[in-house]
Amino acid sequence: MRLVCGLYLSYLGLRILRSLRTTDHSEPNPVAHSGSRVYLRGILTIVTNPKAMLFFGALTATVLPLSVPLTTRISAVTALALSALSWYCLVAIAFSSEPFQRLYRRIVFPIDLLSGCFFLALGLYLAFAP
Repeated sequence: MRLVCGLYLSYLGLRILRSLRTTDHSEPNPVAHSGSRVYLRGILTIVTNPKAMLFFGALTATVLPLSVPLTTRISAVTALALSALSWYCLVAIAFSSEPFQRLYRRIVFPIDLLSGCFFLALGLYLAFAP
């Protein structure tokens, strides 16, 4: 299992690094959409994101033992959902401002480069370390 997970992380790292050659981060590509359409697309993206569901499921399963009452479990899931909602709202508000968009366009290349190298190195380490 460790080999498979490590190779998958390495694959993701290579994909990120490969995308750096083909992506132009310098200029925005404005596309006009209605607010409700963008909102629905964002909701669908988050709700159908298997990584987010796995993350929150794993977090809940590891933090809450089976002996915890149902009301506590419901409260924990509600708190996680509100936390995620708050985070995504903050990100949406930040990215809707032009200064933040300019800053992001300046730093996205180094962030992608570092994250691609990190995923690749971590994946190789997990896959082949003793």
